[in-house]
Amino acid sequence: MNEVERLVDDKLADIFAVPMQFGGDLVLEPLVLTLLSLRAEACRGREFAERLLSRYRAHLAKHVGPGNATLFERLDQSQSSSSAVEVLRGFWRAEQALGRPRGHAQARERLFGEDVDVAQPHYRHRGQEVR
Repeated sequence: MNEVERLVDDKLADIFAVPMQFGGDLVLEPLVLTLLSLRAEACRGREFAERLLSRYRAHLAKHVGPGNATLFERLDQSQSSSSAVEVLRGFWRAEQALGRPRGHAQARERLFGEDVDVAQPHYRHRGQEVR
């Protein structure tokens, strides 16, 4: 697991522990999707990250039903915010389960620059050591 992946997963765990503390219904969905997009690009590259919304729409169709509205708009009044949080948490878990491709090192090099030494627990990025 790389540093960006670990940072994003830790932040998502914090968010899902107390979701309303991070902005409530209107902010939660875009916040989670933004963090997952960053995680996807760091782990699998830009092309994989660009398909995140397609994977999310498929996840919503499966768990909430078809439609184009946001998650909170799609849930009817009888369903609570906790239902939405569970749908978002489920999508995060699904993204985690996708794992890393064989070309993971190349994806990191594209994201962080040409001089990344991915074989080391710390590496040099643009001439500076990063841990």
